[in-house]
This record gives sequence, structure tokens and C-alpha cells, in this order.
Amino acid sequence: MARILPDGFPQSARMRRAKRRIDRAAERMARGNGRRPSTVADMRGFLLSARAQGRALQLRTQLPPLAIALACFAASVGIVFTLVRSPTAETVAIVLLTASVGALLLSPQPSRRAEVVACAASIACAAACGCALVVRRLYLNTRQVAGQSAGLGACRGLAIATRHAQWLAGDPPCWFLTWYLEGRHAFRIACMVALAVCVSVSLARFLLATRASIARVPSALLDTVWTTLGVTTCCLALGELGLALAMLAAGVLPANGLLFALVCARSLALGGMTLFTWPAKFGEIDAFISHSWRCDGATKWALLQAYREEFKHSSGGCEPTIWLDKACLSPDDLDTQLALLPVFVASCKSFVILLMPSYLERLWCVVELFVWMHVGDTRATVLLCAGWPRAATEVDTLSMIDGNAPQADVTARRLDAEQCAIARADAGLEAFRVEQAECADWRTAERLLSVIDIGFGGLATFNAVARAVLRERLDASAQQVKNLLRRARRSSKEPLMRTFSWRSRLPALPSRSPYTLRRCAQSAEAVSSVRPLCVQDKS
Repeated sequence: MARILPDGFPQSARMRRAKRRIDRAAERMARGNGRRPSTVADMRGFLLSARAQGRALQLRTQLPPLAIALACFAASVGIVFTLVRSPTAETVAIVLLTASVGALLLSPQPSRRAEVVACAASIACAAACGCALVVRRLYLNTRQVAGQSAGLGACRGLAIATRHAQWLAGDPPCWFLTWYLEGRHAFRIACMVALAVCVSVSLARFLLATRASIARVPSALLDTVWTTLGVTTCCLALGELGLALAMLAAGVLPANGLLFALVCARSLALGGMTLFTWPAKFGEIDAFISHSWRCDGATKWALLQAYREEFKHSSGGCEPTIWLDKACLSPDDLDTQLALLPVFVASCKSFVILLMPSYLERLWCVVELFVWMHVGDTRATVLLCAGWPRAATEVDTLSMIDGNAPQADVTARRLDAEQCAIARADAGLEAFRVEQAECADWRTAERLLSVIDIGFGGLATFNAVARAVLRERLDASAQQVKNLLRRARRSSKEPLMRTFSWRSRLPALPSRSPYTLRRCAQSAEAVSSVRPLCVQDKS
């Protein structure tokens, strides 16, 4: 029997505990459905926890390359100043210095101005330090050669200095000794000076443009540093390759096998760094492919092939560069890579949606759309529609195509079917609700829905904005298909006019020629009925 308490009667401790349990259960259910409590304290706590997670992820991502860069740079400088000047020590120092610069470039985020500026300044300083070390080495070689060549010829002094330092074995020619002791060091100095100057100039231009209130993206500066480093390492690799070829030409290879192997190792290391610095850069990827894994693979492949052909037609035959999760995400660390989803989306020029019925039912697909709406241009969204259920009264136009029909008729029927698919997709947008989207883990779903809720000020607002954006792009796609359909239907009537060439047959009848031409372009029956009149007029 339930016990009814009058108003104002104090509750027992057991009833208060039960009430608290009910409130916590209701709060968990509300969060699971995407309706977070709208209290200021709850929002503040969620934002602080999200910020803490972001900082922890940033440190976990950026600290390892920074530590590797500092360790490699310190080791290379220590080898140059402490160990004996030998070809092995020189090779190890060059490889460590190159590895330190490459690891340093992996640490900054392309969207953070302070990190990119600090990275560019560090690259310039590292290039200056490397240049100073090579200048010191060249000065020591030059002084030693000058001391040995006192009273002797220059070539004799080079040979004596080389034997004394045990750098080369045998009796190499004078031109090879000049390049080995002085020329290659001067070439390295020129490359490093060029690297330091180019990075410093780019950094100064970026800072001055920022102070002048000109909108500059930090990733552009980072791309410039990557490109400059790639050109520099390519020149250094060519210099080492030239040294290896010079050893072959001078005939010193049999007596200096270890030196030749070290030169080849330096060339390979610098060449590998060159290849590493020429990937697809930030903003150079043509399209981000957003799709649902539940959809039919053959249909998605057909849509991607259609997008590829359209892209090649508009770009002069160039193949598109796309970001596809199946090919670009490693299954080893999905959590970290999914956290970097905004960076992947922001690095693409357009956002291609394979809009199929299960797309709006998957929460991760909706999150990709949410990120693109924040970091990208919604006008660069491309919708490819397929798989939506047909209406009961709709006729399947593709099944009516005759195998012997002209190509223009086939294209017109295909475009007509595509127009119907866009109309069906537009009708299916009315049922979209982000809170009804599914996710494998309810904790992940709660976190993602909270981010969408805070980013748009409510899930209902996001639903309305997302429907408006998708409907706008659907309307643009429908208009494009309509124009192509009109063009295809017009081209299907052109062979009739070309076959009979009425313009050449009726030059003397200006009053009747337009009417005759219009009737001849309508159908084959009209052509057959008008042709005797045309022949009579001509005679």
C-alpha cells in the first residue's frame, strides 16, 4: 500500500536516496538521448573536461616528435664537437641532423599560429647551426691544407693533408681532392644558407602580414617550410651522389670501399627525406569522401566512378586526389586518428557525400558533416544520391532503354533517373533527426551529441541547418542535372537537321523557311510530310 505524505512533511533518508537515484537515472537517460541538462554548471564542466582531453591528446601527439628532434639535434652537435673527424662520424651527424629537422616539422598543428611560427624559427636556427658547423669544418680543412702546402704545390699539400688525416687511401687526382676537401663543404654551406634565408624570409612575411591584419592561414607557412626543406635535401642528396660518381671517375673506389658506402648511405638518407617532404599537403586534397559503411559497395563504387569522370572532364583529364577512411585510417590507433578528423576534413577542397538511405542514420557520418559545416565551405559540398526507395507510381526509366537507342537518348534517360533519385533524396531529408542516429558505443554517442549540441546551440538547430544545407546542394544538383538533360534532349534532335540540311535547300524562301525548319526538327513524321513541299519550293 502506497503511503501518501501531506505537503510540507519531511522525507525520510531512504526516500531522499531513492529520489536521488531516480534523478541520476533520468539524467543518464537524457544524456543517452542527446538531451543534456541545460544548466550553466553542467556546460562549464563539460567544456573543461573536453579542453583537458584535447590538451592531453595534444601533448601525447606532439611530445614524442619534439623529444626525438631535440635528442637527434643534440647528438649530431655532440658528434661534431667531440668525436674524431672521420667519414663515419660525419655520416651519423648528417643523418641525425636531418632526422631532427624532419621530426620537428611533425610536431606543430597546422591551425595553430604560435606553433607554426616556433617551428619555422627553429628550422631556421637549425639550418644556421648546421651552416656554422660546416664552416668550421671547412676552415679546419683549409688551414691544415695551407700548413701542409707551405713550400710545396697546392695539389701536393692536398695529398699530404689527406694522408695525414687518413680521410682517403691511395693516390687520388688533384681535382678530386679539391672537391672532397673544399668543394663539397662549400656546396653544403650554400644549401644551408639558402634554407635559413628562405625560411626566415617566409616567416618575416607571415608575421608582417599578420600584423597588417591580412588573413593568413598558418598552414601556408608550414607548407612553405616543408617545400623549402624538400628542395634543400634534394640538392644535398644530389651533391652526395655527385661525390659517389666522382669517386668512380677518379678510380679511388677499390681502396675506399667504406667511404663509398657511407657516401651512398648519406645520399639515400637525404633522398628519403626529400621524398618524405613531398606528400599531399594541407589543402591539396581534392575531396573528402563521406559515406556509410552499411550502404551497398557496388552502388558506392558506381557513384565514385561517376564523380571521377565528371572531375576529369572539368579538370582537363587530371585524376582526383581523395581522402577515403578505408585507405587513409590505420586500424592500429583509431581513437587518435578519429580525434584528428577536423584536420583531415579541413585539408580537403570539397566534401563529397554519398547520400544513401543509411547515411543520415549513422552518427559518425553526421559528425563528418558537422565538422565540414564548421571548417569548410558548404558551397563546395557535392551530393551523389542513390538507393532511395522509389514511389509506387514511379516508372523505372532505365529498364525502358533500348539497346539500339542512340547515345543521346540513353544519356537523357539516365539523367532523368538521376533527377528522380535527387527528388527522392530531398523527400527523405524530412525524417532526419541527429538524436536518432546510431553509434556502436553509447558513451561515444553521448560525447558526439554533446559536441554537436554545444556547437549549434541545440540539436534541433543543427537538424534545421543540416537539412537546409543538404537541400540547397540538392537543389543545385537538380538544376545542374536539368541543364544537362535539356542539352541531351536538344542534341538528340540535331541528327535530323544535319541529315536533311534544310538551310542549304531553302535559301530563297525567307518567309517560309523558319516554319519549315521548325516542323522538320519536331519528329520524323513532320519531316516526311514537309519534304515534298520543300522539294517543290526548290524546283
